[in-house]
Amino acid sequence: MYGFMVRCRSVKFWPDIDKQVMRDFADTVPKDLNDRMVWVWKTQHSGQQAFRERKTKGAVPHDMGVPNEDPFFQVNQFSWQDTNGWKDLNSKFVLMIYRDYVLTGSKDKGIFALQLACNSGGAGLFGKI
Repeated sequence: MYGFMVRCRSVKFWPDIDKQVMRDFADTVPKDLNDRMVWVWKTQHSGQQAFRERKTKGAVPHDMGVPNEDPFFQVNQFSWQDTNGWKDLNSKFVLMIYRDYVLTGSKDKGIFALQLACNSGGAGLFGKI
């Protein structure tokens, strides 16, 4: 998730842009992108090539992709670790939505995220926290 600490400024000065970024991340949660990608750290430490899935359903991605691929469609390019099981990304996402609500008073992002979390058929945000 981009700039966890910096986002206070983006939500203050550019709330509409910030809202769209959060929606873009939220849109990826129900997606399952099962491309096999080299898991760099595990490959280096095991001496054998190891692979990971690009993104599993219910996980908030680490990033929205890289320019040399297709950003926003091929998300979670971070190959050093397998971020699909990281416990902090989903919880940070929920905390960022709450923080944005506190700073802006706008309820639409919080309601949107809560709907996403509850309507993902058991693989929503709270299933990965």
